[in-house]
Amino acid sequence: MIAKFRGWTIETNREVKGYYCVVQGKHYIIPEDAELGRLDPDTTGSWDYAIGGFVEVHRKTVGQFTGREDKNKKEIYGSIPINGKMSKGGDIVKQKLENYLTRTGRVDFHDGAFRVVGSDGTYDYLHNLTRFVSEYAIEIIGNVADNPEFLEK
Repeated sequence: MIAKFRGWTIETNREVKGYYCVVQGKHYIIPEDAELGRLDPDTTGSWDYAIGGFVEVHRKTVGQFTGREDKNKKEIYGSIPINGKMSKGGDIVKQKLENYLTRTGRVDFHDGAFRVVGSDGTYDYLHNLTRFVSEYAIEIIGNVADNPEFLEK
């Protein structure tokens, strides 16, 4: 499986999904439907190829697809470390716990795995929870980029 990412564009502040790369210090998402184009040798000196559709995104908004979906079949994204700092691209999820309790938490990447971190600092690793999606009823209710208060907890 090829890793998939999302981020919010600098130009329009809209969400874009695809492949993530950094070029000359700028952060980009290449949409999944980007096309490979052939460059004219009159301008480049040879028949080179280029990928069209790079979209510059805010570094802080980049999140990686966890490979899991919530109870509504929406892809779950997690915040990831970029240049030593945690991004804000992760989702905010609500999960049903035992005894009819719920936890609201952010999804982030830590020690090689994605986890849901509650406002009280407790966490569960996502791969343990999504095996039982119907039982734990994980649901996306927002994202960290739009709800920065979740980074403070």
